[in-house]
Amino acid sequence: TTTSANNFWSTPAEMAHVYRLVEWMARNYRIDFRRLVVSGGSMGGMGTWSHLLARPELWSVGASVAGHPAAMDGEILEKLRGIPFYILHGEKDTNGVSLAPVENVRKAVEELKKRKLDCVYVEEPGAGHTPSMKYWLEMNAWIAKQAPKAFSPRALFLPPSGERPLWQRAADPAGLQDDSALALMKDGKFPEAKKELDARIAKTP
Repeated sequence: TTTSANNFWSTPAEMAHVYRLVEWMARNYRIDFRRLVVSGGSMGGMGTWSHLLARPELWSVGASVAGHPAAMDGEILEKLRGIPFYILHGEKDTNGVSLAPVENVRKAVEELKKRKLDCVYVEEPGAGHTPSMKYWLEMNAWIAKQAPKAFSPRALFLPPSGERPLWQRAADPAGLQDDSALALMKDGKFPEAKKELDARIAKTP
């Protein structure tokens, strides 16, 4: 679940928490950044969709369980191209019963397949919001077989000295916590502050 009951995983603060956790793991354990997998169930399944669509360059594989798609159609789904994506849902996890109705997932999967994107869709017959363990194990086995990315996003999490890591840029894209711009505004130097912030925004990826 998210840190606040009022948030979804798509909010910048929640995404920043995930990126900061990856950075912490990288500083404490040996990590192959070419094999970052994003996965979750229910709200975490929704988060999987959100993270894949927000930053597809980070993830080698995605796996959503009982999660409402962040998008069911449109060009935004092209962001998933090249990322193996496993989608698991229960047949009876239906509209009016669940916050992640299978009807929406089917619509999104149909769009993914129409675009010839790399996805596997498994729908457990008779299952509700929680698929049985057999299906989770099959999904995990599939994840383990996927190839690493062709490149590493390590530099986004552990950037060179003087550059902000991804979690800081996600939480504060324009660098508004930088005292220099705030100091200018406090001194009433608004044109100068605007000029500095415009330059900072222009550099924001």
